[in-house]
Parts: sequence; C-alpha cells; structure tokens
Amino acid sequence: MKFGDVVMFCRPADATEASERFVVRELRGDRVLVAALGTEFSIAPTFVYSVEELEVIAHVDGQIVGG
Repeated sequence: MKFGDVVMFCRPADATEASERFVVRELRGDRVLVAALGTEFSIAPTFVYSVEELEVIAHVDGQIVGG
C-alpha cells in the first residue's frame, strides 16, 4: 500500500462499506489516512483506518490488483 493507491474495506460490515472506495493520502505506520472517492462534497472527507482493515484494488500507476 502506498500514496495514491485506491483501497476498499477487506471485510465490509454491510453493503455500504462494500461500495466505499478511498485513495491513500498518508501512511502512518500501522494506520493509513484515506480520502473518500465519489463524494458529493467539494472537500473529500478523510478517515484513519488500520492497514489491516483495507485492501488495495488499484495502484497509483493504474494497475488493477488481481486483474
């Protein structure tokens, strides 16, 4: 996981979490600061999650993970 990667929850609790996508903004050891993608707000909300809660689905270079 690195700056700019697109991530999602690896074990979503519900359909809403399963549909959420984030972009990595900062690595903080075992935590990561992410910004929400696809939001209607002009300033994307940011959140801090454990690295273990997230999985990379696309790298910053555009490579799709698992594809």
